[in-house]
Amino acid sequence: MKVERYNVTNPKKYKTKDGEEKTFWASIGKITIFTKDDNSKSGILELNDRNAQYSLFLDEPREKKETQSSSSGDEVETIDVPF
Repeated sequence: MKVERYNVTNPKKYKTKDGEEKTFWASIGKITIFTKDDNSKSGILELNDRNAQYSLFLDEPREKKETQSSSSGDEVETIDVPF
């Protein structure tokens, strides 16, 4: 398994006493990406101002939508069912 770690930053422009414009990179958090042997990827997002971790997964295009008939005969897209 391959592990890649990235810093998440936000650029803040400021001027020095001499008037020179510089950029300060404020740390927002970190992202860790895991690549398995089958080349599938997942990750973790850790934000400094939150006491939580978030999972990351590749946003792949969905294939053909499936539909099912409800008891009333209406078609329901299974992609929209929240479970």
